[in-house]
Formats: sequence, C-alpha cells, structure tokens
Amino acid sequence: MGAVLEKSFQIPLKRKRGKVWVYSSVAVVIVLGGAAFAIHRAATRTVAIPAFDRYTVGLGTVTQTVGASATVQAPSTVSLSFPSSGGTLTSLPVQVGQQVRAGQTLAAVSNQTQSVQLASAEAAVTQAESNLTTAQAKLQKDMEGPTAPALALAKQAVTRAQLALIGAKQQYATQVALYHDRTSSQQQVISAQNAVTTQQAAVQNAQVALQRAKLMEQETLHGATPESITALQFNVTVAEKAISTANAQLALAESNLNLLQQALQAAEQTLSTDVQNGASAAQISADQAAVRQAQQSYNNGQSAITQNQSAVTSDEASLLNAENALAQAAPGATTNAALLAKNSVTSAQNAYNQALAQLAAAKANLRIAQTIYNDRTSQAAAVQSAQNTVAQDEIAVQSAKATLQQTELPTDPTVLETDRATIQSAQASLQSAEAQLQSARVSEQDTVLTAPVSGQVITVNGAVGEQVSPGSPTVVIDQTSGPNAEINLQVPESEIGSLKAGETLFATATAYPSQTFTGHLTQVYPVPQVVSNVTEYTVLASVNNSSGLLRPGMTMNVTINAKTARNVITIPASSLTQIGTTEGVYVIGKRKAGSSHGGSANLGGATAGGGGASGFSGHKGRHHKGGSSGFGGSGSGFGGGNASAGSSGSAGTGLTGIASFSGGGGKTPFGKQVYFQPVTVGLFGTSNVQIVSGLSVGQQILLIPPVTNGTYASSTSTTGGFGGGGGGRFGGGGRKLLG
Repeated sequence: MGAVLEKSFQIPLKRKRGKVWVYSSVAVVIVLGGAAFAIHRAATRTVAIPAFDRYTVGLGTVTQTVGASATVQAPSTVSLSFPSSGGTLTSLPVQVGQQVRAGQTLAAVSNQTQSVQLASAEAAVTQAESNLTTAQAKLQKDMEGPTAPALALAKQAVTRAQLALIGAKQQYATQVALYHDRTSSQQQVISAQNAVTTQQAAVQNAQVALQRAKLMEQETLHGATPESITALQFNVTVAEKAISTANAQLALAESNLNLLQQALQAAEQTLSTDVQNGASAAQISADQAAVRQAQQSYNNGQSAITQNQSAVTSDEASLLNAENALAQAAPGATTNAALLAKNSVTSAQNAYNQALAQLAAAKANLRIAQTIYNDRTSQAAAVQSAQNTVAQDEIAVQSAKATLQQTELPTDPTVLETDRATIQSAQASLQSAEAQLQSARVSEQDTVLTAPVSGQVITVNGAVGEQVSPGSPTVVIDQTSGPNAEINLQVPESEIGSLKAGETLFATATAYPSQTFTGHLTQVYPVPQVVSNVTEYTVLASVNNSSGLLRPGMTMNVTINAKTARNVITIPASSLTQIGTTEGVYVIGKRKAGSSHGGSANLGGATAGGGGASGFSGHKGRHHKGGSSGFGGSGSGFGGGNASAGSSGSAGTGLTGIASFSGGGGKTPFGKQVYFQPVTVGLFGTSNVQIVSGLSVGQQILLIPPVTNGTYASSTSTTGGFGGGGGGRFGGGGRKLLG
C-alpha cells in the first residue's frame, strides 16, 4: 500500500533543490502509508453499537410546515372590495363607527349572471352524473349477456303479441261478417213496418170505439142496453190490443237502441285507432263527425224507448178504465148510466189519442231502422278499425320476435367497446361539469365580503339596491387600535393548495430574531400574480402585536403549520439516509428472510493527493462516495493547508461529522448487527419524519447512520484525529475513531 500511495502523492520537484524535495516526499509517503494502514485495520473490525445511538421506533406526531416571507402591512386601514364580481348590493349590515371582528360579514351583492351560471353548472353536473350512471348500467347489462329472466320476459312478450294478433284477426272476421250479413238490420226494418201497419189498425179500432162510446152516451136516458154493453166490451178488447202493440213497439225500440249503441262504439273505436296511428287531420275530422252522428241516432233511440214506455203505461190505464166501465154496466149495477157513458167516452178518447201517439212512435222506429239499414258507414269503420288492429299486432309480433332473437345472442365485442368509450366520454363530461361547478361556486363566494381583521368601520360606500363595481372599495376598516398586526405573505403556487384561513403560524422578524410572534391566516386570495415568471398567491395573516414591536414594512420569516399527522410512526430526521436513490434507515438486528438490500463498496476516492474538497469529511449524516481527491488538499483530510506531513497546517478538520469512506451499500463496522431497510417517507417535520411503510413500532434503528467500509464515527467528539496544527495527531475537532 505504501508503494501505491507513494505514486499517488509524488509532487514535481525543482531541480535546484532536488535532495530536499526527495526527502520530504519520502516522509510524506511514510506518514500517509501508516495512516492508510491504520484506516484499513479499523475498517475490518466489528465494533459494538453504543446505547446512545440506538433508537426505538414508536408513534408520534409530525407537523409539516410551509415557509414564506412576509411584510408587515400598514395597520391603519384595510380597504375591502368585491374581488372578481360586482352586482347589486343586497346586504350592508355595517355602518360607520361600528366595531367589527375578523370573519364578520360586511356586505353581499346579487349577481344574476353568476346565479344563473351556478344553477346551470349544478344542472349540468346532475345530467352528467345521470348519463354516466346510464352508460355504466348499459355496459354492465351488455357484459352479463343473455340472462334467464331476460329470455323469459322476451318469450312472454312474443306469446302475448301472438295472442293479441289471434284476437285481432277474430274480431276482424266478425266485423267483416257483420258488414256483409244484413239480415238483422233488414229484419228490423220489416218489424218496424209491421208495427206501423198494426198501429194504423189500432188507430182505426180506437176511432170506432170512440164513435160507439159517443152513441152509447146518447142512449143513457134509456138505461143500459145490450148494445152499450157490447160497446164497452169492444173498448176493453181495443185497450188490450193497444197494450200488446205498445209492448211490441217497446221491444223494437230497445232492439234498435242496442244496434245504435254498437254503431256508436264502433265509431268511437275508429276515432281512437286513427288518433293513435297518427291519421291525417281530415280523417280524424271525418271520424269525429261519424261519432256525432252515431251519438245523435243513439239519443233518438233512447227517446223512442221513453215514448213507448209512456204508451204502455197509458194503454194499461185505458184498459183499467174500460174494464171498470164494463163492470159497472153489468146487470145489477147501481152506477148511474149517464156517468158510465161519459166515462166510456173519455176512455175511448184516451185510447184513440194513445193509438195516434203509438202510430207516430212506430213510424219513428221505422225511420231509425231504415237509417241503420241504409247507412253502412259505422259498419265499414268497424271493419277498417279491426283491420288496422290486425296490422299493428302483426308488427308487434315481429318486433317481439326480433327482440327475443337479439336477447339470445351474446353481446358483440364492438358493442362493449362502444359502451366503454361512452363511459369514458361521460366521465370526461362529468369532470368538466364539476370543474365548471367549482368555478361557479368560487365566483358565488366572491359575492360575500367578510372582514379579514378586527377593527372599526370608517367608510361605507353604497347602499342596498345600488350597483357596485369589482375592485371598488365598499368598506374601509381602521385597525390601528387593535392588538394585532396584519402581514402580507407571498406563497408559491406549489404550496398554496395546503393553506386555508384559520391555520396557525409562527413568525420571526429580522429586527427581533429571538422573539416569536404567533398568529393565524385570515384570507387566501383566489387570484394569483406572476412576478418574474413565478406564480405566487397573496395570503393575509394576523399576528399578535400586543407588544407593539412590529412596524409597517418590516420583513418576517413565517412558518405555517400546514399538515399534521398524529399517532403515526415517526423517527428522527438524523436516522434517515440515502443509498443511491433509495431512502432508508439502518435497522438493528437480522434481516427477515426473503428481504435484502446491499451493494458494492470501495475505499477512498479516485486518487491520493491533490486539492480535494471533500476527502474524509462528513456530509449531513448521509453516506456519500469518496471525493475526487484523497489524502491532503486544502479542505479537510489529513491536516489542513498544505499537503506536507508534519508542517503547520491551518487547523484541519479531521474526520468531522459522520465520515463516509465509500459508496452506499457496503459493509459497516457493525458487521451483521445492522442492515439497511428502505422506507417510504410521508410528512417531513422540523426534527422528525413520518414513515408510511418499511418500519414497525418496536424496531430499533441507528440514531446516526454508520460508515460503510470504514470506521464508525459516533456522536462523541474528541480532540484526536488526522491533521491539526502540524503534528502527528489526527486533527482537532474531529470524531473519535472507535476500535
């Protein structure tokens, strides 16, 4: 090793002092060779882990902070305005001279445009959510393919459609048969004609009976005679025939009404079918006219029934009167003959009148029957309606069969791709709608003005109902007499997302570095500003200035408690080290089976000698590869100042801090007592860090990472070390080499 170091530390010599430099070089070689041998020997020994360098992993609290610079604002007045929107003042609950507190509402405006935008954005989000749900449901259904319930429903739909088609065809056949079969309507006409003939004969009989009754009345002076009794018997017979005729007329009227009702129903069904099928306006108008005509005929039929019912009632009364007259005229009767004759005339007159009325009703029934027989519009409409129903049911059967066939087929992959694309589009639409809604809500929040600090209102501009412009001062607050000072912070864009009003802060002023001022954030401005291509946000805060030390324009360094994690695994920040790009700690104990971490290690730097800037110096508790230079140099290492051994160097640093002799992953002076464990770090506190994964409660780690491929430098400092003020000791202020 001495030979190697000799080659590395040779310095070009001046010829005129050749012997002196040769001797000096030999001395340096001897000293450095011995030092290297001592280091090599120390690196190959396994040392015990001191108790003060052991740390037991436990739970704790980590608070991550955000740092920013701030300027103390002039505390006299704070001018407040609506930052991004104007509008009509709807609320102004403060007045000049009133004391207000931080956070109190000072004014509000109504901006119709923003209200409409907010409502529209909310509706857009609702619609986008509905579209996404529909798209997801369709994909789920298509992925499931044909299911037993779906197949059963599709088959049931086919069966129902087929049954409906069978019924429609039967109805169509019935309507066609009725259209071509005119027997019933022709029979109605014949019956009506017979009824008119019969009623004409009844009128003649009633007229004869009336004449006889009048003759009988003339003979009443001679008492009841066989002729008068015969006349009364004839009246009874006429009345009985009239009742029979009236009942027949009533039955005929009821039959006609039934036919008229069927015609009305057929006309109404035709109208309904044409409306559902989207028929032309002219066709619907014709259908409506047919319905009105059928309704009028039906009303006439009802009137005919009413007339015939009255005729039956009247004939029954006439028969009763005729029977009474005949009974009173019988031999032995004591009724006055003149009275009986008069009653007989009255009864005969009533029977005659009723016969005339029944004849008129019979003629009306005949006209109705002839109308039904001659007018086939309603029957034709019924046939057409039945035919339309058949056509519709045939289409329904075809549609049901197509649906069943489609249900039985597996879903086409292209359909699934389309469904997924639809979902992605719906998700993008939802995200866009939510972003617009968030923007609308932020704009809506700008319509309310709140006090950022406590103080006294000294200016109020405007009144309820007046228009205000964005940026125009609405309320001015004087906070001179208050115990707090307002500071203005400029926070980078990368940190603004973790800040909100109300968070605690600690600040120090350049003028009072030893005093800490406490406070809290009061307002985070939503609009950034760009200064020298750097995006920053303005944040206002209130700090306790009861001492009166803070003055306008002073600069302050602020630390904001942005995030806090409680009851989590924490370790000291000094325990954390890095090997390559992997952060981790050294765990005391044996590594669990199946896990490993390591790497190669080499001693020292590239060359010995030269003006290296690192040498054996430590660097923030982290392992680093050896510097580009080795022993000597004007930085740290063996001695300070010049590279000559034994000369008066300038207070060399020796092995300060935690020395690192090699690249990460090499052997440590603790041998197999420790191993490197990668960890995932969460929040960074001021002195501790949160460990998200890699460690568990109860494990022991090194408080200070070890030196790999070299000696261990503990946290105990001694005055020994390499270098120093030109002697053989190992420098002042270094750390003791254990072992």
